[in-house]
Amino acid sequence: MFPRLLSAGLIDLDITFVVQLALFVAFALLARVLAFKPLLRLFQERRERGPGALAEAQLCEGRATGLEEHRDRDLTQAAARKLAAVTARREELARQEEAAIQAHRDRAAAELGREKETLATQEKALASQLDGAARDLAKDLASRMVGRS
Repeated sequence: MFPRLLSAGLIDLDITFVVQLALFVAFALLARVLAFKPLLRLFQERRERGPGALAEAQLCEGRATGLEEHRDRDLTQAAARKLAAVTARREELARQEEAAIQAHRDRAAAELGREKETLATQEKALASQLDGAARDLAKDLASRMVGRS
């Protein structure tokens, strides 16, 4: 097909070798321009940004830790304030409850006193009625006994 260009002992070089070599060189140049140089540039940028990004990440992590501690401190303080408010409210309700119970006790004691007075008055009235009735019965019994004897 193609005339032999070079002839060496063990390897025969012809035009296909040259075409393959040219295609390989073209591919290598194209790959260098389209793939290797952009990748190398990307790696270099990463290397250059690496220490700065690491320092920035550490700074952000420190700020986040500080904010976390601040949030925890605020939450602890809020919980303490809430506990104090709840405790104060419970104490206030206990005082109000005790005052209401005492008011009921006082009203019950006053009512009991009035009822005792009413019962004492009724007892005296009934005792005087019984005394009168007993005298009348005694007179009646005596007059019957005297009248029969």
